[in-house]
Amino acid sequence: MIIIGSGMARLGGGGSGAYAVAKAGASALTRVLAAELREYSIAVNELIPGPTRTSLTAGGDEHDGDLEQRWADRGEWVKDPADVARLALFVAALPPYGPTGQVFSLAGRLL
Repeated sequence: MIIIGSGMARLGGGGSGAYAVAKAGASALTRVLAAELREYSIAVNELIPGPTRTSLTAGGDEHDGDLEQRWADRGEWVKDPADVARLALFVAALPPYGPTGQVFSLAGRLL
């Protein structure tokens, strides 16, 4: 099982309280499910993609490169969905007795 997390769960940010709390809950859920499902050989891990081009980030100033520049100023790179899919496929291919309750991150900054 792969739960999509966010660096916002650890870093927060003005105007994003509900999102940060929801992602913090998803992070806690990852660890709880990992402990509860281990005996059934079900691994549960969190994937933190970092900023990714999606329909939610399309529009506004993102079209003129400001999205990339804004994140670059924070030591981050903007991913395409295919970048995230590669890590998700790697995590999904791990054996069920392998890592569980772990965070796999594409974020370019320390979380």
